Amino acid sequence: MSKPTISSELAAAWTSVLQHPAETYGWTPSWFDAPRGILIVECVNQAWLTQLRLLAPKVTEKLNAALPEPVVNKVSGCIQEVHVLVTGSRTWDDQQAIADALLDAWHDAVQTVSSEVRFTVVHGDCPSGADAIAKQWAIDNHVSHHGVPANWSGPCTPTCPDTPHRKVSKHGEYCPLAGHHRNQLMVDMGIDLVLAFRRNNSRGTSDCIKRAKQAGIPTRIFEEQA
Repeated sequence: MSKPTISSELAAAWTSVLQHPAETYGWTPSWFDAPRGILIVECVNQAWLTQLRLLAPKVTEKLNAALPEPVVNKVSGCIQEVHVLVTGSRTWDDQQAIADALLDAWHDAVQTVSSEVRFTVVHGDCPSGADAIAKQWAIDNHVSHHGVPANWSGPCTPTCPDTPHRKVSKHGEYCPLAGHHRNQLMVDMGIDLVLAFRRNNSRGTSDCIKRAKQAGIPTRIFEEQA
């Protein structure tokens, strides 16, 4: 889901409190939980996280002094994360292509973010094809992964059309748009990169690609024709 943005006033206050590039290199204000007054700051590694925890009370005090009125109750840090979404056809069977693409994405994250970046693979949790291969890659390489299965038999969502569209299979009644709804849920999770493995112009994979591009997420597409 999308994060609450940081106001221009709070961003300006952060800049005024930490004026030198050397002080801000390892910290990036990520979002502000206004109801609780918590400013979340991403840290490039554990050392910067520890330093922020030590300085948080002083930083909080200085931020409130630089704002028109005090709104920050706490400055809280977390180590930076990179979320890579793997979407693809359920018949995709080229394991090496997915392994190579994920390894490249992980290497880019380590080089550009931090050697201690938290790398998470997000996938649609299909038991076969690209999802299953990506999940197994994450398990084999001790990388965090998060599956978002489509709720085919569940109720329709508000985005479904008003006209009757549910279908019946040997497993019972289902919503044929559940996969599209799942794709949007994944795209809305704060994804940094999409790796799409499309076979035979798969409609489900194409839908996820379209939604990712509409959200402005960098997308790498790998094609395969049977």
